Amino acid sequence: MDWETDAELRDPALDLFAKGIDYSNPPALAHYYDTVLNQMQAALLEILTSAGFEVVQPDPDEHGSRVQVTEYRG
Repeated sequence: MDWETDAELRDPALDLFAKGIDYSNPPALAHYYDTVLNQMQAALLEILTSAGFEVVQPDPDEHGSRVQVTEYRG
């Protein structure tokens, strides 16, 4: 499943990254993006689990925001 970001969030975020971000004091938009990503991932985990799949959230340092589906228990 691929998530796509609406232009309303995507374009300002791309502009910010093009200008450079001070990661010690990131702008609100960067926090918003992270919050949205975390909520979308949590929703996907819940949806797949309720549909009978065994899912895990792998190490974000190795796999980013991926969700790993290990088996179907239905």
